Amino acid sequence: MKPKPDHEVSLIRRSFDYIPPAGFDPLTASQDELAKFGIVPRPDRKSDPVSFRHWLRIFAPPMRFVAPKLREERAMFRLNTSAPKHHAAAAASASRYDTSRNWSGAYVVPTDDTMFVLVAGLWAIPDVALPPAEFQQPGATQYVCSTWVGLDGQRKYLNSSLPQAGTMQFLTLSNNGPPQASAIAFFEWWDQEDGGTFLQLNGLPVHPGDVMLGAVWAKDKTTAIAYLRNLTTGTMAIVGATAPVVQLSGNPPVRLTISGATAEWILERPTEPHTTTLHPFPAYSTTTFSCWAGVAPTAGPPQAWHDLERARFIRMFDTLPNPVRTVFISMPDWRSDAAVRLDYGDFKD
Repeated sequence: MKPKPDHEVSLIRRSFDYIPPAGFDPLTASQDELAKFGIVPRPDRKSDPVSFRHWLRIFAPPMRFVAPKLREERAMFRLNTSAPKHHAAAAASASRYDTSRNWSGAYVVPTDDTMFVLVAGLWAIPDVALPPAEFQQPGATQYVCSTWVGLDGQRKYLNSSLPQAGTMQFLTLSNNGPPQASAIAFFEWWDQEDGGTFLQLNGLPVHPGDVMLGAVWAKDKTTAIAYLRNLTTGTMAIVGATAPVVQLSGNPPVRLTISGATAEWILERPTEPHTTTLHPFPAYSTTTFSCWAGVAPTAGPPQAWHDLERARFIRMFDTLPNPVRTVFISMPDWRSDAAVRLDYGDFKD
C-alpha cells in the first residue's frame, strides 16, 4: 500500500507513549533514564531550587505509570473565538479581561525574548449538571465541557497550532433515568487547517471530583510530550506526538512548529464533531486551576518561570433569544498569582 503524504498522517500515527517500569522513581533516576521515558530533565536541587520545585510538582513519587491505551477521536476543540464587536468596549475597559464564545480561563505571554516550553496546572475535574432552563437545548442528548492546559492557540497567526492535554466532562441524558456525569483524559494537537483529532487515554480512568495534574512540554520545536496524572488514584500516563504537517493554499506541505507564544489554562465549550457548532454547555462545579509555566530561549528544558502575575483572563459568553442578548456563562476570578477560579456564569450582559 502506498504511504499517505505527511500532511495526511493522523495524530495517532504521529504519537508515541512512554511506560516506565514498576517502581520507577523520577527523583532518583539518571538523566539518561529520564530521557528514555520522555521525562523533563531533572533540575539540580541546589543550584536551581525554583526549577526543581516546579519539576517536583509534576514528577514527585509515589505514582504508578500506566499505558495510555490511546483511541483517536474527531477533534472537538477550536482556537479561542473573539467576542462580537459590541463587547469590545467592555473588554477594553477591563484591562486584563477578554471575551470568547468557547474559552474561559487565563493565559500568559512570555517576556525577554523567550518562549513557553512547559505549561502545567492542577485542578479537580468538575462535576456537571443541567444548566438553567433558558440555557438548555431542546433535543440535546449530551452537554460537554473540557478543562486543559496548552501552548499557543490563543493568538491567531500563520501556521498556528495548539498542543494541549486535560480532561473532558460529559453529562449524558437518557429517557430511562437521571443524567449521568462522566469524564475522560485526552491529548490533542490542534491545527487551524483541519482541526485534526484528539487521543482519548483509556488507560488513565478519570471521574468527576478526581484531582488532576496536566502538563505539556515542548521537547523541541516539533515535539510535544504531555503528562496527565490522576492524583486521586496515583496514576500517570505519558504521551507525545510530532507536530502536524499541513498544506497551505496549494504550497508544499510544512511541519508546524511550537512558537510558545502563549501558555493557557482553559475551561472550554467544545464543538460538535465535524461541525463548528458549539456543544450544549453544562452547569459545572467551581473549578480552580493552580498554574505555572516555564520559559527558555528555545524549546527544551525550562530556564525561568511565570505565574499569573501578568495574566489575562477570558470570560465566556452565550447569546440568548427572546430578547436577543449576550450573557456571560463562565467567569474567571483571580485568586492569587498562582491560581485562577472558574465559576459557571453570572448571566450578566
